[in-house]
Amino acid sequence: MARITLMMNPEQMFYNPYTNLVRLAIQDVAACHALLANASAIWEGVFGRSMQYQSTAHKLMAIQIIGNRLKEGGKPSEPTIVAVILLWAFEVYAMTI
Repeated sequence: MARITLMMNPEQMFYNPYTNLVRLAIQDVAACHALLANASAIWEGVFGRSMQYQSTAHKLMAIQIIGNRLKEGGKPSEPTIVAVILLWAFEVYAMTI
């Protein structure tokens, strides 16, 4: 219904990598916290504030969950790898503000 209303054709739309990140973040707790850390850091940057409680709390939750998964051993799952990449992006962004 929305595609008809907005006249969108998914086959003709450009590829947006953030769509996959959001899809994985919705399915995985660590990736969700890592994505929320990025979103809150960007939001704080928009208003010219330094890192606040929310972004740091989400970062620490993601690190704790990832650490527990890696302690269990085995091959890291795709969502865990995505969470690590999102935490890397968070740190890169944090260095610029």
